[in-house]
Formats: sequence, structure tokens, C-alpha cells
Amino acid sequence: MLLNELVLRVASRLGLGYIPFTLPVHMEVELSNKCNLACAMCPRPSMKRKVGTMSFEVFKKVMDQTRNSITLLWLHLFGEPLLTPELLLKAIDYSKKRGVKEVAASTNAMLLTGGIAKKLLTSKMDRLLICIDGATKKTHEALRKGSDYDVVVRNVKRFFELKKRLKNDSLTVVLQIIKLEVNKDEIEAYFEQWKTYDCEIHVKQCSDWSKQIEGRGVLLPFQQPEDYPVCQRPWMDLSILWDGRVSICCRDVNGIAIIGNINKDPLKKVWNSKKMRLIRKFIYEGKLENISICKNCDDWMVSDERLK
Repeated sequence: MLLNELVLRVASRLGLGYIPFTLPVHMEVELSNKCNLACAMCPRPSMKRKVGTMSFEVFKKVMDQTRNSITLLWLHLFGEPLLTPELLLKAIDYSKKRGVKEVAASTNAMLLTGGIAKKLLTSKMDRLLICIDGATKKTHEALRKGSDYDVVVRNVKRFFELKKRLKNDSLTVVLQIIKLEVNKDEIEAYFEQWKTYDCEIHVKQCSDWSKQIEGRGVLLPFQQPEDYPVCQRPWMDLSILWDGRVSICCRDVNGIAIIGNINKDPLKKVWNSKKMRLIRKFIYEGKLENISICKNCDDWMVSDERLK
């Protein structure tokens, strides 16, 4: 458990409520919501908002206001970051200059080819999450529409070879499989396939994205953890969409939980706004029905199991 999360839980146990940090400590910045796949376990295929790419000037405006507060920054939300490789590289560099402790991104690896692979490995990126959702071509491609399993595996293996050749020990690579009805029997084979490579291997519990992917027939029954007080994201985390709008949640695919716009409002003002304080109050009191993105949500309880 991160120290920040421990502080929040201790405060809750002592009856002090959840005390927000002066600024968010975690953030997701959506460089673009363009994507080259249509995955069965992702709400992106049914996204209704406009598709676009964040300007580097807007990105800098965000980071210039964080004041070294960010311990974890994800450079994606509902898009594939390797579709905008130059922006991604500039964002990594600028984030580290602004004191971000851990800069991370997630990729489906279809575009993780030689040129961008080398640039990522010589950048200051701290964590790369690579999503492969099966141990076989049939399973992976059934879940990730538009993906080519052979291309993905080849790209990832070459990436590991290049990482070793460049002697990059600073980048943590995580291979992730989301455990679903279709692939639940392939977890062991998946582990055997990748266990010798320089990476962590995570199995992610399935999520319905706040009821945004119901009816696709891929989810397993959700197992709620016994000891999880309330969603901690509004006390720690903000999501910035590509157009500068600020959402309270990384699950907000359609931008329905907007509390400000970085093009108009200072980050600190958004974080401490009356609207944000009310959202925290509702969540702490268990009144999730008052918040559209929260009322059907148990995604904040979803966890990862690390196999390696």
C-alpha cells in the first residue's frame, strides 16, 4: 500500500474523515483519445465524445501547476499513447522536469516497433504497462479487436531484447492480462510464456467500468474485498481529458463528471472547488446515487494480483 493511501485509511479509522491533499498526488493526462483497437473489456468503442489530441501547451499548463505534488502520472486515459509518439516523449521529459516521481503509460504494443521502442528506452519513463490478454492468438484477438497477436508478441520480445542491450534497468515493464471468462483458463500458460523476461506479470480483476460495458459476455463475477472503506480517488487523483476538461474519475469515458477546465481554471482551484468538496462528502457518506459516474460503480475495489 502506498503511504498516501495509508494516511487516508488511518484518518478514516480515527474518525477524522478523508483529508484531501493540497493538490492531487496521482493524475491521468489523456494525451489523445484516439485508439487503434476496439477491446471487448473497454468502454472506448462506445465513447460518444469528440476524438482529439492534447496540445503540448495545454500539457505544460497542467504540469506547471502541480508544484512537485505528483507521485504517479499516467499519460493516457481512453487512447493509445503510441499513436502520438512525439507528444508522448515530450510529455515524459517535461513531467520529469516538473518533479513527477513516476511517469507511466499503457500500450497495446501494436505500435511498439524499433524506432519508438528505442526512444522510450532512452527516455526517463519509469513504468510501461503492456496489455496482452491471452496466451493464444485466438483468445487475444477475440478480446482485442484489430490486434494481431503475432505482431504484439514479436514487438514485445524485441522490446525486451533492446532493453537488455541498452542496459536499461530503470524502466519497470508490466505485462498485464485482464482475467475474463474467455481467458481465465490461460493464466498459467501466460505466466509460463513470459516468466523469464525482465518484467512484472499482473493479473487484473475484471471491471465493468461503472456499468459501461455490460452485455458483452466477457466479465467474470466480481469479488468485493472485505476491507475497503470508500473510493479514495477524489482525495488523491484527477483526470485531465485531451481538451483540458477535468474529470473526477479515470472511468469517465464520456466526460460526464467534469468539475473544471484547465484552460480556464487553475488546477488548485478545481481541486479545492465547492463541487469537488461536495463530491468528497457524498462519497464519504456513501451517497453515491448523487454522483452519476459513481452510482453504479464498484471499480475502485478492483485489484491486481502480481504473479512475478
